[in-house]
Amino acid sequence: MDVSMALGICWGVKMRGSARLRCGEEVDDPRVVEEAMKLINEFLSRVERHKSVLLSESATPFDESIRALSNWLREIRAKVEEGNNDESIANLRRAVLDIGERMLELAKRARKKWLETYRPELEELINELGSGGARLIISGEPFNKDKSFVAHLFMKHLAIEMARVAKRGNITVNITLTGLKGVHVAIPKLFGDGKLRAMQCGLMLTDGSIDNDGYPMMSTNQLWQVFAWLTAWPGKNHAYTNGLSLNDGDVSVMWHLTVIDYKGAFKNKAEVAEVASGLGDEGLPTFMLYAVLGDGYVNIKEKEG
Repeated sequence: MDVSMALGICWGVKMRGSARLRCGEEVDDPRVVEEAMKLINEFLSRVERHKSVLLSESATPFDESIRALSNWLREIRAKVEEGNNDESIANLRRAVLDIGERMLELAKRARKKWLETYRPELEELINELGSGGARLIISGEPFNKDKSFVAHLFMKHLAIEMARVAKRGNITVNITLTGLKGVHVAIPKLFGDGKLRAMQCGLMLTDGSIDNDGYPMMSTNQLWQVFAWLTAWPGKNHAYTNGLSLNDGDVSVMWHLTVIDYKGAFKNKAEVAEVASGLGDEGLPTFMLYAVLGDGYVNIKEKEG
């Protein structure tokens, strides 16, 4: 689909009290238009590639997560029912069973709203891109490859971000879904303080971050990371699905997790690194395991939510 002649493009301006941008100055530089069209065409290409789950009236991007969680929960329920002489293992199984049931609840809610709200909006957006009814809002640096360049599309319940990643140059496409309610998950304390600290450090130095209010958080498209994160932070956690990732050749559900009971546990990643350096030989294996469960890439630069 060639939308370059029909699509209106403008520079984004921040709106007070909103994460969304509004249109500012119109773009008339053909070189900037060309860079923006690379992003929009990549988005359209990925939607076309995955239209069987993105634009279907019956299949959804959440079906695979629902199947995986349902199958896994059957196995865990069977293990819980058969019992275990080791109380710590029994407690762990009960905890992960509760986590799995809550995540399944979220996935089913999201599936229902996808069919009712999100899919029709995505289809409407695709049609508007072809007819000239959509507005593409851009931000960043179109010609500096060391800086990110981002294109945004906004609908009432969808926010789509197509980004050329700084330095690496690859394009990421993410769809944010608004209006999905989350759940609170209460996790019992399953490990000692020393082991928990090592687990937390491993996750925080990889995919974990600290939001603007000081709460530890993580966004992930891997279900096993959800379980690793929640068992590392006993107490109250808030979980919700906040979008889809159209990257790595697949459509993935994004899970967003925030630790409620650990506000201010770490000021920044540099502090996490300092704590991790003092874990000692006993905590190092656990730290390394959870760093791998994070994503294996340790980053001590500040990463805000």
